[in-house]
Order: sequence, then C-alpha cells, then structure tokens
Amino acid sequence: MALACILLAAGAGSRLGGGKPLALLAGRPLVRWAAEVALAADFDHLLVVGPPGERGEAVRAALSGLPVQFVTQPQPELGLLASFQVGLQALPEGLEGTALALADMPFVTLQTYQNLLGLHAQTRSPLVLTRYGGEVSAPPHLFRRDLFPELLALPAADRGPREVVRRYRGEAVISERPTEEGRDIDTPADLARAQQEWASGHSTRSDKG
Repeated sequence: MALACILLAAGAGSRLGGGKPLALLAGRPLVRWAAEVALAADFDHLLVVGPPGERGEAVRAALSGLPVQFVTQPQPELGLLASFQVGLQALPEGLEGTALALADMPFVTLQTYQNLLGLHAQTRSPLVLTRYGGEVSAPPHLFRRDLFPELLALPAADRGPREVVRRYRGEAVISERPTEEGRDIDTPADLARAQQEWASGHSTRSDKG
C-alpha cells in the first residue's frame, strides 16, 4: 500500500508579506515544520510543490537534507487546486493514493497523519477527510488513486478540490481532530500568536496526540 503526500508551498502569502512557506516559527521555516511531520508519518513519497525563481530556490534550500521531491508550479497565482494538480502529475506510478497537505498549518500533528493513514488502511474509502473541532474540514485529506483523473479534470481555481470532495462526501471517512490543530498562518498576527505559544512551551507536533 504505497501512499504519497503532496505538500503545497507555492503560495506567496501576501497577507504575511510574501514568502509564507519561509516564515520562521521557533527558528524554522513553516515548510520545514510541515515536511518533517509528514515524513515522520512514513509516507512512501513526499512531494513538495513550490514556486518558481528565487522563492522556489529558497523553499528548496529550507528543505535541505530531507528526502523530498521538489516540483515547481510555474504559475502559483492560479491557486491551491492548480498547485495540487501539478503535484498529482509529478507523482510516481504505482501509488494507492495521496494526501494533500499545506505548508502553512504548523499545528497539524503526527497523530493526525497517522489517523488518516489508519482510516485509509481500514476502509479503503475513496476519500479520508480531516475535520477539526467537529466543524471545519481542512487538510490533510487523503484521496484514493482512482480519484486522480477527476481531480486533474477540475478547472484550475483557488477553491481546492472541493467539487471532488462534494461528489464523494457520502463515501468519505472522517478523521476528527482538535480545533487548535486546524489553524493556519495567514497574517503577521497569526505568526506572532504561534511564536508566543512555542515560546511558552508548546509541544512539538510530532509528540502531540
């Protein structure tokens, strides 16, 4: 059962002043936080989709030493779904499915990924969704390989793979996780708040259940 994880890190993050995947949290770039916890979950393949040019090289450098495949999204302005589609097209053959993860969600834990993988192994559902606090559905999500053609056929837009999620919601399995894990980093205030939490003794995501 070979599974991949596609980590999206191509967005500029204009509300954070640009270069969001490289924003430092506890001295490490957000994209490295996200990549390390995904790698700890023991996916068979981790693919990071980054921007072109100097920003892309900086993201690649932030991942130095990690066993990841880096793929460039030449048009990051097209949004999340287009970046996911670039990742899907670059995946190796023979996979059973892939998770979709975001580089700006540093509170997602190893347990969240393990739940995702465990539910897939138990059910072989076409879709495993993560839901935070019983209300908010947000990555990581896991898509079975037979959904890839439908994902690739969606028109590029910044709405993510919502249409495919809607089609298969009745067959989806839900992984329930705590509300705080679903937070992302969009603004300087978000980053400052996260910095304060880490400084006050926040446990690392790989240790937190």
